Amino acid sequence: MRILSRLLALVLTCWIAVPSFAADIRILPQNPYDDGRLRLLNLNPAYIGADGMIQRYGPPPNLDVLTEKWRWAFDGGLSGDGAHTYETLHMPAAFGSLRAGRVVHVSGQIAKGDADRLAALVRDAGLSNCLSAGYCPFTNVISLDSPGGNFAEALRMAELVRAENFVTVLGGNTRCESACALVFLAGLTTYEGFFFPRRFAHITAQLGVHQPALTLPERTYSASEVNTILALLSTSTNRVTQLFLQSGVSIGLLDAMYATPANAMHRLGPIEMAGEHIHLIAKAKDTQSDLVGALSATRGAALAYCGQQFRAMHKTSSMDIIHNLQVDVNSFITFEAGRNFACMGIRQPDNTWNTHVCGPTYCGLSGYGQVSFMQKPTTLKYYDQMDSIAVGIDNTELGIAIKDFAHRGALLAYVREFAKDDYWHFAPVPLTAAQITTPAEYCGVLDDANPELVRQVQAKLNALGINVGRPDGSPGGNTRKGIMRAHEQLLGQSNSEGRITPNLLVVLGISRDAQERFRFCASTYTH
Repeated sequence: MRILSRLLALVLTCWIAVPSFAADIRILPQNPYDDGRLRLLNLNPAYIGADGMIQRYGPPPNLDVLTEKWRWAFDGGLSGDGAHTYETLHMPAAFGSLRAGRVVHVSGQIAKGDADRLAALVRDAGLSNCLSAGYCPFTNVISLDSPGGNFAEALRMAELVRAENFVTVLGGNTRCESACALVFLAGLTTYEGFFFPRRFAHITAQLGVHQPALTLPERTYSASEVNTILALLSTSTNRVTQLFLQSGVSIGLLDAMYATPANAMHRLGPIEMAGEHIHLIAKAKDTQSDLVGALSATRGAALAYCGQQFRAMHKTSSMDIIHNLQVDVNSFITFEAGRNFACMGIRQPDNTWNTHVCGPTYCGLSGYGQVSFMQKPTTLKYYDQMDSIAVGIDNTELGIAIKDFAHRGALLAYVREFAKDDYWHFAPVPLTAAQITTPAEYCGVLDDANPELVRQVQAKLNALGINVGRPDGSPGGNTRKGIMRAHEQLLGQSNSEGRITPNLLVVLGISRDAQERFRFCASTYTH
């Protein structure tokens, strides 16, 4: 039993172990989010365009005015006028509440009794603002800045947030970790069975999760005590899982949480947060300006952004995002055909990318087919190939339509035509390189479609008598056939799929040290 107690002490450590100081819970004298410069970032395709009606109706000065403007959409059940989606009905209520509501700020460690204190404050200050029980589209705000604390108390606070439909928010340079995340993620509604998140985070906020655990004193425990402890841990774990799933977060985030030890922290970057249905916010220069892009127009930045977007949507990584990456002076695209995922960008005068992402619920490129293309002059370069892409988009899925055009100039040309005609689909990304890191799975992987590397390989293949044409840095059909032939002749491999591999480079005379500058995340990678 002594050994068992020590094992329990190791396994059940820390939920987190914190001093039992109560959190600071108070109503802010002014709403810091009532700012005309506040903007929503279009990082999750599911909510792109949902803020359009906010701009049309302007900022509400208080909840009464917000309710007066938008109650028509919620009386008698959600109803539109034919021009609305669920998102465009919900967003003005949620974002409007963020700006118009009174703000309760919770900071410090969450301790026993804090849920009762929060409930009393809500009651005494009249912060409940429901049209009926559990139906509160226009409501007040819970702002959080906490390292975590008492799990059971955080669950009770989360239940209050859910019951009152409170908006939750993480302000600039704040953190919400461990138990605090339970409260934050409770910001949501499910009116008529439709899930909509009411949680916002500034792009500099930190949200962190880790596996739950329990602190126990080291002593000898009886068999019945051990059973009680294990039952408690199982029940608590189930409650966390249930709350997370009800909050609309992914199995992928649950996996990350349970894979992170209690003495460590899985911190979500901005794009991962957006993928978990968290609305990202930032401030523009003034009330008339849009957010300014900060995603540098480089190959590495394009991969980092698209890789993060793919992971946020699908909770995994795909090497196709590397293999299909095409970048030229003015544009880029990469895709995974099987999931109809495409990520593309257009270079701006300030040398940043404006981007558009095609996901499971939204894709502007999917609507840019034959009708859009039929007005183009037939003298346009790549016209026939681009017309084939347009026909494919209209008659098949996006992935099928574009997969055969990987690393052919027509695909990037098609992206540029799309951006020229439907420019509003491309938005600036106001995130820095430090905020968009390359997914770890891609680090160290060879950038096998890098034009400089491809040119070197093309020249060496030609020198060996494997004619691939003029070295132009594009791994088109002839080059891929040449690479396959080289793998067969020089390495005895028949499954290269026409991709440059480290072993092929070595036999071509490009050492592994020389390859380093073509590996993502390497200190010498500057592409």
